[in-house]
Amino acid sequence: MKVGVYILLLFFLFFSCKQVETGHVTVIHLQPNEKSILKVSDYFNRVEAVLLRDTFFFGVEDFIEGADKYIVLASDHPGLMQGKDRYYVFDKEGYFRNCIGTVGRGTGEYREIRNGLQMGEDSLLKIIDINKYLSYSLDGKVMQESALFSAENKTPIHTSPRYLWKDSLVVFEGYSVVTDNPAMLRAAKQDSSCFCEIYALKRNELIHSYFPKKEAAEFYVTNLEYVYQDTFCYYYGLDRTIYQLLPGEKKVRYRFDMGKYNRLQTMIDFYEEQKSGVLHEYLSLSMCNETDGYVIGKYDFKAKEYIFIYDKRTGITGNFRRIDNDLLKTGQKNGAKYFTWKRGLVFKQGYLWGVYSYDWIEMIDQVKSQLSAEEWKTYCEEHPDFIRIYDILVKDKRNKDSEDYQGEDDDEKVVILKYYFK
Repeated sequence: MKVGVYILLLFFLFFSCKQVETGHVTVIHLQPNEKSILKVSDYFNRVEAVLLRDTFFFGVEDFIEGADKYIVLASDHPGLMQGKDRYYVFDKEGYFRNCIGTVGRGTGEYREIRNGLQMGEDSLLKIIDINKYLSYSLDGKVMQESALFSAENKTPIHTSPRYLWKDSLVVFEGYSVVTDNPAMLRAAKQDSSCFCEIYALKRNELIHSYFPKKEAAEFYVTNLEYVYQDTFCYYYGLDRTIYQLLPGEKKVRYRFDMGKYNRLQTMIDFYEEQKSGVLHEYLSLSMCNETDGYVIGKYDFKAKEYIFIYDKRTGITGNFRRIDNDLLKTGQKNGAKYFTWKRGLVFKQGYLWGVYSYDWIEMIDQVKSQLSAEEWKTYCEEHPDFIRIYDILVKDKRNKDSEDYQGEDDDEKVVILKYYFK
């Protein structure tokens, strides 16, 4: 009897230790063959619109809503190489007020914005430039300016700055070499640098490196990053895993199960596919982000784009190819036109947002044509912001189409749509 109890105790301890060692890892299932139609109201409870006037920027990259203003990160030129990212401030009526910071090489100026639109808990905008970092107040005053690397720094950095972490650490991110040249592939396998490096500003040194580049040298993989609750999360394409990076350690946050399409594509296979035009069955994650309730992203399969949404509360992953935009009342006709990552749908904690400007009139006209008179009246009552913007844009169009138009109201306008999560 005692022997049996002892064996049971050992059995229990073994599996208890194994449970602690491995822990629970959430698995997100990407299954393009099990795709369905994304009904927007299943994940979002409402949608709102914001009109920004007097816009003279191009390619909106990020957007923050403050208590009394909107801040937009966008380029100042339509040309990809000529443009410089800048911060534009608008009041809650949508009128432009000021820019934050100045592009240049002098004191208080920056040449590039490497970390996007990053605001700290102190409500200061943080900028990582090529060789320095700055903090700006929202009225444009420079609050801090420091060199990114001091003269004492002896640590070689092989990557680019991407994220300022708690004002003391900078996360650097590197990219793999995409080539089918045998000599370059051999060199890549000898690369001693890593995809992610964490640099301590106060100590002036590189303190942690993650994901050696030479491990992934022969594969065509995509690595992605996002920030969730002030934590840098990194999708490592080699093992299909999202890691939470911390000083001194990395924790597995999610793993992706891609079923029979889980195999990796080599660089040689990738270039053969490009040359032949024959698409192979490889699945590649191309965008990912996270909120308190969901992990959402996009993946490509055989040159087609799919959306996935993992619901943390139910543990279910939805895979979607088409969209029924029932919140806007556009339905499946043009359903994806006003809910798509192709125009820069971006994550915030409470909502997704996207830029939709030049076809707003077309969208409202489509909705009106599909509704009865009573339904249209209800729609106008439910979405006064939509109708107000529509009336402004229609008036602008009429003025521009008139014979006596002199260009006095020639400003561009941008519509931001905000989809609020359930």
